[in-house]
Amino acid sequence: MVKRLSNWFDNFIEQRLAVANSITTTHRRTYILPNRFGYLLLLIVFLMMIAAINYQNSLVFVLTFSLMAIGLNTLVLTYRNLINLKVRVLPTKPIYASQELHVPIKVIAESGRDHYSVGIGDRIGVQELLDIADGSTHDATVLFHPEERGWYQPGRFYLVTSYPFGILRVWSWFRCKQRYLVYPKPIAPPFDLSLLGKAVEQDSNDLVEGQDDFYSIKEYEPGDPKRNIHWRAYAKGQGLYSKHFSEPKGQIASFDYHMFDQFDTYNRVELRLSWLCYLILDAAENQVPFSMTLPGQSFPVDMSKGHVEQCLEALAVFGHNPDTGSER
Repeated sequence: MVKRLSNWFDNFIEQRLAVANSITTTHRRTYILPNRFGYLLLLIVFLMMIAAINYQNSLVFVLTFSLMAIGLNTLVLTYRNLINLKVRVLPTKPIYASQELHVPIKVIAESGRDHYSVGIGDRIGVQELLDIADGSTHDATVLFHPEERGWYQPGRFYLVTSYPFGILRVWSWFRCKQRYLVYPKPIAPPFDLSLLGKAVEQDSNDLVEGQDDFYSIKEYEPGDPKRNIHWRAYAKGQGLYSKHFSEPKGQIASFDYHMFDQFDTYNRVELRLSWLCYLILDAAENQVPFSMTLPGQSFPVDMSKGHVEQCLEALAVFGHNPDTGSER
């Protein structure tokens, strides 16, 4: 019976749930009930009322009605402490499977009053308590734990308060449209890469950007190393330029989904993607240009940050519909 009631209430909330990256708490999505201290106070007031009626004691009547008046005022104050708060869910950088996802959230008070002891978290519980002055913005973070790669859409977010007397609990649920990319968990292959035969190719005729020999002068771009700035030209008033150097191209890595066939006879998709993820990160760390081939798509040789991110995203959504997220 309790489980059925819980499921019914859960479905009731889902139907009224706000789904957006920016929501404002309103009466349609805000719920209020006594907590255990509130129920205890109700029981005490009920017993006091019975005693006052039974003994016709005016002082007990006054005390009983005073407690009831305090309870009614607390109802209004607690409700107003949560209403008209704007919550905005922000994007963040991709993570790897089994890592914690820190979802950044901004909570904005635009109601003309301060809000105290407002808790924010997920459906498991409160993770942060905020005091928000009128007109101010507070940054909060809610943690989720994606276990699988792909597009991850967080579950419910939770706002709650029991201010000022802690006898009532007001809460509101909402769900965001924002999705977060989860890369495969990088796992080092348990074999010698030289056995793959085609994992590494040599080509020493071409040149790639490096630090050895002077190659050219180009206009300065944000991100260029300061040590490469052509200060002499800048001192002459010729503008800001940076010097670029070159070095012979050494190793070129070639990563293929089917390169593991002789080591993975069971064709374990997730394991292969994790191996590829590790190899890509290793190549990027060592500044080794690489190409990647997956069933149905391929990526040419490159070593830029955009190339690395493009390959990792392809691994994350491999076999999934990239336009759909998955709720965890």
